[in-house]
Amino acid sequence: MGFAFMSNLCMSITHYAASPAPIYYGAGYVPQGKWWSLGFQVSVINLIIWIGVGSLWWKTLGLW
Repeated sequence: MGFAFMSNLCMSITHYAASPAPIYYGAGYVPQGKWWSLGFQVSVINLIIWIGVGSLWWKTLGLW
């Protein structure tokens, strides 16, 4: 389940990974370099939350 949840989190890392992303990118609202930079930062934050807090929560529940 953990892999399934985390595979969905990396959707924002590229300009073509999610449904509305090509619209924002194609309209010129966000340049590609900025998109990739912000996507990387968001992905790192998500992984820290899901792996750090999530593993502690699983330990509390007795699943790990």
